[in-house]
Amino acid sequence: MGDLTGSSGVEPEEVHAVSKRNLGLTRANVLLFFVLLVFWFLFSGAIDIGRILVGVFLAGGLTILWQLAMHSIVARQKPLGARGTLNLLRFLARMHWEVFVANLKMLAFTWRPRLALHPEFVTLELRVENPVLRVLIANAITMTPGTLSVLLEEKRLLVHCIDRSLAVDLPQSPLVVSIERVEGGDS
Repeated sequence: MGDLTGSSGVEPEEVHAVSKRNLGLTRANVLLFFVLLVFWFLFSGAIDIGRILVGVFLAGGLTILWQLAMHSIVARQKPLGARGTLNLLRFLARMHWEVFVANLKMLAFTWRPRLALHPEFVTLELRVENPVLRVLIANAITMTPGTLSVLLEEKRLLVHCIDRSLAVDLPQSPLVVSIERVEGGDS
C-alpha cells in the first residue's frame, strides 16, 4: 500500500487519533447543518413533509462531507495561533477592499471611449508554505475582477490579467503580502 505518512510528515496514528477526536458533533457542525437547512427552505419555495425530509438529508449529508473534507486538510496543518488568526481577518478585510478597487478599475476600463486592453500572464512565486493559504490566495486573486488564477503548482501561481497595468503590481500586491503575514504571524 506504500508510505502512509505522505509529504506532511503526519503519522497515520496521529491522523487516526485526530479523526476520532474531531469528527463528533460540534457546535460548528450543528450551525452548518441549520444554516444549510434554512437555505434549503428559503430556496425550495414551500415547506411540506417531503421537502423537510429531503432538506434534512441534504443538509446532514453536506455537513458530514464538509467535516470529512476539512478534517483531512486541517489535520495536517499547524494552527495559525492568535496573531495568525488576526492577520487572516486583516487579509479578509484587505481582500474586500481590493475587490472594491478592482471593480472601480474595471468600470474605468469599460467606460473608456476606446477599449484598449493588453492581456498578460504573470507567474507569481509564492513564499507561503501552507497549501491551504496558497489556495486561499489563488481564490482571492480569482475573485478580484480583472484577474484569474489559471494554474497553481506547488509555489508557482499563473495569473491572467485583463490588462498589463494590473499585472505590474501583482507580485507586490497587498493580497499576497497579507497572506504571507498570516503564515508568518507578523503584524
